[in-house]
Parts: sequence; C-alpha cells; structure tokens
Amino acid sequence: MALTHCPECSKEISSNAKSCPHCGYQPKSTGCFTYIFYIILAFFALYILSLIFPSNSSGSTVINDSRTFEQSWRSPSNDELVSISRLMVQKNIKGCGEYHIKEIENGEFVIACSANGENWVYYVAWPNIGEIYLASLEMERKLKPPY
Repeated sequence: MALTHCPECSKEISSNAKSCPHCGYQPKSTGCFTYIFYIILAFFALYILSLIFPSNSSGSTVINDSRTFEQSWRSPSNDELVSISRLMVQKNIKGCGEYHIKEIENGEFVIACSANGENWVYYVAWPNIGEIYLASLEMERKLKPPY
C-alpha cells in the first residue's frame, strides 16, 4: 500500500482508498467503455486522415487514371520547374539533371527524372502541399520514358 495525495484537499491518503477520509473526494473510475471509445475514435481519425492524404499504394487514383499513361511528357514551365525543383531539394532527391512532367490534375504531377537521359526514375508529386513519392513498381512498368 502506497501513500498518495488527494487531488481535492492534498492530504495524504492510501492509494487503495475508494474515497478521501478527510474530504470525501471520490475519483471517477475509468471503465473499459472509455478505452473502447478512445480506440474507436483513433481508428476513425486514421480513416479520415487516409481520405485527406491518400497513400502511394496500388489503389492510388494516379495509377488508375488514364491521363497518367495517355498524356505526352512535356517540359515543365518556369513556375513548375521552380516548385518541383524546390520540392526535390527539400526531400533530398538527387540525380535529376533532366526531368519531364505530366500534370494529372491541378497541382498533381507525374515526373520522369534522369541523370543521363537513359535511366528514368518516376515520381508522383504535389508541390502545393510539399509531398513527393517514388512511383510504385506497377506504375513504373506502365509508364514509357519521355524519349
């Protein structure tokens, strides 16, 4: 049995006491329903976050969007070049001496990056929110190099 302090009157009481013998304070017990509620709340929050920030998995809309594979590659405009380059530097992506892009939706890009013009690495980027991901193997197999 350890001694603790009552949160109400600050006098010493037994840690096993159901109430404070000095002031009558009774701590509220936390039942299992409270813990279950918090677990359900955590799963709900994760679900909402997954809708807001989709992962780069095989179920990604970029992989299923026909524009990703049907559009032609193009050189980025000056503004796109600055924002994409800044993002790549920020995320420590190296070896992109040359790159071409496809804009799938407003602010969502597929990027083909090469150091030598022969070996290409593909990324999916959202410069407006500061996110860039390496393309999945499935997407990489479907994409054709810019030239």
